[in-house]
Amino acid sequence: FTCSGVLVHNCGYQGAIGAFKSMAKNYGMVVPDAEIKEAVKAWRESRPQTVALWKMLERAAVEAVQKPGVMTEYNGIRFKKVGKFLLMRLPSNRLLYYFDAHIEQKAMPWLDDDGNPVFKDVVAYWGVDSKTKKWQVCYGYGGLWTENAVQAIARDLMAAAMLNLEAAGYPVVLSVHDEVLADVPEGHGSVEDFEKIMCTLPEWAAGLPVNAEGWQGARYAKK
Repeated sequence: FTCSGVLVHNCGYQGAIGAFKSMAKNYGMVVPDAEIKEAVKAWRESRPQTVALWKMLERAAVEAVQKPGVMTEYNGIRFKKVGKFLLMRLPSNRLLYYFDAHIEQKAMPWLDDDGNPVFKDVVAYWGVDSKTKKWQVCYGYGGLWTENAVQAIARDLMAAAMLNLEAAGYPVVLSVHDEVLADVPEGHGSVEDFEKIMCTLPEWAAGLPVNAEGWQGARYAKK
């Protein structure tokens, strides 16, 4: 399959035909539904731990909303309903908040083997919809909880690295997605030292496989 980057980005967060088509369109690609189904199926079968993560985080989120005040957990990600908010506690102990979290029975975008609609209890909450950019009711699912946790953990790692860089004499002036830019006097430090500091993990992330690739120049540019 030729568009592996598109496949991994979508499949990692439980995307299937719709999500795949939307992203493939950005690359000027048109992929038949049958090909997408085959690729997604093969990807999921080859990564059972990722699929299990979706299922277990979804189960933990639903259970937390059904049992206010009870903490649920899977693989270091914890959920708890407090008042109107569902809280997701990250390994760093930072909290993500989901307002007015409640359970709704929602029709899934697929049919059962007999062609009948499939309904599931899902967590509904108020937030900014990623497509409409409007404040509205949103619906949680395994891939969404996974995406929120993964991206928030990545942010926490980067924030910790930025503090470490500052302490080591690399004044941070800009961050762009997964990049950190420091403005230093000519001859100060090295790319290798910068990379080493970026990969120095906080205690809560001990053992996490992290790598960094740096560059040096007179002005900022996308590499």
